[in-house]
Amino acid sequence: KQIAGWLARNEQKLLAHPELRANEPTPLAKKEAEILAPKESKRQKPIDKEDELPPPNRNPLLGVLEDSVFAQKISKPTKAFSKEGQNIYSQAAGQPIKTVADLTSALKKGIIKPSQVPLDYVSIDGHNVIANTRSSTALINAGIPKSQWYGANKTGVIAYDSITFDDLVRDQLRKNYGGSALNARR
Repeated sequence: KQIAGWLARNEQKLLAHPELRANEPTPLAKKEAEILAPKESKRQKPIDKEDELPPPNRNPLLGVLEDSVFAQKISKPTKAFSKEGQNIYSQAAGQPIKTVADLTSALKKGIIKPSQVPLDYVSIDGHNVIANTRSSTALINAGIPKSQWYGANKTGVIAYDSITFDDLVRDQLRKNYGGSALNARR
């Protein structure tokens, strides 16, 4: 939203620069078939400190959640995932994953890797706040340190309707920690 607002306010100034104006159509850098072809997935590497706050919607990155806090209290092992979550984790494991305990077991056995359990987070008051309580609880219960977790920055991203991930996380912080990321569980 902030970037869109800035662009709207500065569009005329930017277009006044001759080097920023397109005088003729720019050819595509890649052919359409190349863009649509599936790419091989590459294992993520630890990020540099200067990249600690990746832009929203970036693919999950290793290490961005090491100093993060949680929007909610820890989940019970019997807590079930959403149908979508169950489908995703069951497909990754090749066996039914319905609860936090099921995912914990699969992580402990190495059936599922931490890279297959990316956690959404938003940046609030300088803190990365984790939105996925059940998945993060499974990682904790499996003994996997936060330095090995993968995070996807959802700051400013619409979750549904006009509700952002930020709105959802702030609501949970209010309910669980008086609204402050400083008081949140680490």
